[in-house]
Amino acid sequence: MKQAFLAALVAGIALPAYAANIEVRGDKVYLMGTIELGDDEKFKKAIEPHDRPMTVVLHSMGGMSGPAYRIARLINARDWNTHVEFVCHSACTIIWLGGVRLSKTENALIGFHSASDFNFKKCHLKAML
Repeated sequence: MKQAFLAALVAGIALPAYAANIEVRGDKVYLMGTIELGDDEKFKKAIEPHDRPMTVVLHSMGGMSGPAYRIARLINARDWNTHVEFVCHSACTIIWLGGVRLSKTENALIGFHSASDFNFKKCHLKAML
């Protein structure tokens, strides 16, 4: 429990409220931060030169679902895997589910909830893996 609390604390500190940071290192694509409009295009541009097997490592509290669905489709079309080390909530879970092989660390927090829109202010967490 203590480790889960520390992971959540680190995630809260490490995730600024602006577009996701997308970085390719070796056979991994790191997507970290809030998923915003345009992140799908940024992701597409970052992965364009890479046609080998990759794993997309996610660390995000969520964001916009539209770009998340488009990123998930890009991952799935390339038969890539997805992995969560710390935190993946909300729209991030859409991307995680796009992977061919889904994985997570033992203490990773993956949170699903029902969809909402700008008119619906509250969105409660429905499930946690």
